[in-house]
Amino acid sequence: MAAYQTIREALASCTQLAYVTNNMSGAISSFEQSLGITPWLTREVALQAAGPGSTDMTLRASFARSGERLFEIIEAPAGWSELFGGFGVDAQRGLQVVPHHIGVYAPDPEALLADARKAGFDVLSFRVPRGDIVFVDTRRVTGMWVELLCFSPA
Repeated sequence: MAAYQTIREALASCTQLAYVTNNMSGAISSFEQSLGITPWLTREVALQAAGPGSTDMTLRASFARSGERLFEIIEAPAGWSELFGGFGVDAQRGLQVVPHHIGVYAPDPEALLADARKAGFDVLSFRVPRGDIVFVDTRRVTGMWVELLCFSPA
């Protein structure tokens, strides 16, 4: 696995596509029926704040693999946060599935984080059981976040 030096290099190696939804079962059903992506594993994910601007949160996420891509569907957490606000998901408007982030394995993220900060992107850091994850706020350019998975794939 390459040690990426820039966010551009990381974007080119996207390993995960993630979406936020207001209806987990409806979103999974849509992916299964329309795209044939199955099976899905749903679990609670605890994000422990590990840096400035981050806050602890627990969310429901479902994961499925199709070829070399990992797909993730996140149920929009109540109360929103910096990480999930602004995606236009509204429980009153019927099923919505909105792109949220792309994920990249980055076991040694220091150069990537320096490049992100140099480009003016904010970052939010969290700890999960497997290691650290860092969200780089590239929304002003890409419309979504970049998630750096700071551990090696299983």
